[in-house]
Amino acid sequence: MGSRVYVGNLSWHTSWQSLKDHFRQAGEVVHADVMQHDGRSKGCGIVAFATAQEAANAIATLGETELDGRTIFVREDREEAAPRGLP
Repeated sequence: MGSRVYVGNLSWHTSWQSLKDHFRQAGEVVHADVMQHDGRSKGCGIVAFATAQEAANAIATLGETELDGRTIFVREDREEAAPRGLP
């Protein structure tokens, strides 16, 4: 497992800062980003942790928690695990 998690069902009002603050409960957040399209939130984001263990802790403890009035879901970031082009 990698050190990044995907977060879904975010409120359109959730900022990268509030996302980062919420996920600090699970460990050291090194980066948080809310995905956007045309300047508007897509309702999902990515949080990167210092270690894979902290990412696993976030999946175990922060899924089904509330952030900005919405119940979020958390899973491993599948794009991080995918191969990036040919060797």
